[in-house]
Amino acid sequence: MKYDSRLTDAFWNSSEQSYGRYLWDMMTSWAIICDVWYLPAMTKEAREDAICFARRVKRGIAKKGGLVDLEWDGALKRERVSSKLVALQQKLYYDRLARTTTINALPEESQSEFLEIMQSISEEDRNELMKHIDEEDEDEDIIRKISDLRPRFSISDQGSVQNSVSE
Repeated sequence: MKYDSRLTDAFWNSSEQSYGRYLWDMMTSWAIICDVWYLPAMTKEAREDAICFARRVKRGIAKKGGLVDLEWDGALKRERVSSKLVALQQKLYYDRLARTTTINALPEESQSEFLEIMQSISEEDRNELMKHIDEEDEDEDIIRKISDLRPRFSISDQGSVQNSVSE
């Protein structure tokens, strides 16, 4: 079943509206349009556990509905990601950059300073940096652009980075 949102959105986003508001919107909408497909029955295979079976069923539903099959827990969008996990992902990303770009040609102290800056800037500042960097840029150009943008951000006493550009 795949909903068409031309007349109403049949999905309830509990972080944006109450259940009562959602019910009111559903009952007062002109129509709820949806495409319905009946899939053949799937049975659990002999050596398949419940999780693998559920993933196989989900994959079949996503394929029929033209959706991307993702390993995603819907609750993740409402929970705060732990700072340890964020730091780990940033470290892994930096390590990838160090292997695949000329960032590893920087002196050791510059590398650690660059890692500290990337770990401590906010998501908005990171997005600001990404606006100035094109995927087609050469490694040297990317490093030069980041170095040119470096004065826009200053490290505060607590180690966090503050955007010094007033917008």
